[in-house]
Amino acid sequence: MAKLDIFKQAAVQMGYSEEELTDFLGSIESAPEEVANIVPSEITVGTPNFEGFTDEPPQFTASQTSVTTPFGARSSADVFSGGINYGVDLGVGYGTTITIPEGQWQVVESFGGANPNGGYRGNYTNRGYGNSVLLKDMKTGEMLRYSHLSQVGVKPGQVLKGGQPIAKSGNSGNSTGAHLDLEYLDAQGRLNDPMKSRYAPQL
Repeated sequence: MAKLDIFKQAAVQMGYSEEELTDFLGSIESAPEEVANIVPSEITVGTPNFEGFTDEPPQFTASQTSVTTPFGARSSADVFSGGINYGVDLGVGYGTTITIPEGQWQVVESFGGANPNGGYRGNYTNRGYGNSVLLKDMKTGEMLRYSHLSQVGVKPGQVLKGGQPIAKSGNSGNSTGAHLDLEYLDAQGRLNDPMKSRYAPQL
């Protein structure tokens, strides 16, 4: 059975209607085109810079952290995605250092202009993501987006090695409390469950 069929079957069992599935699948089909148009004009190699942070909160991995809202779950908090969670929400405390999986990653998109602890339901800052970083695996083309951050330490075009810190967790954008929202796009640009991706053990 194809993965899409499995997803549809699981969604129906969770109570989604055919109309909701059609809307959801239609909305993510346009995502690869939007992402493809984000091309950094210059690639620079650099290390993250967190000015003003003197204490280093403990780092985490998703396997050691509770999933508060799983991928594909219906959530009234997801006001910009038809009530469906496109990623996973992880129970991560405010100011936790976020590091990236092994490999070589290019920063495709970063935004750090949101109030780091000013999240609320319906906050559309940076499309609801708040402070956010979108990374692309330079070998496979897969992408990870980290959102609702308090601080971003990387810029578009930077190339980073796995294990480097990129941001601090927070409560920015469409968020009602400190946590980490993590989205995963496969090599074809399709949204899938980050916790079932090959990066899951390192997230």
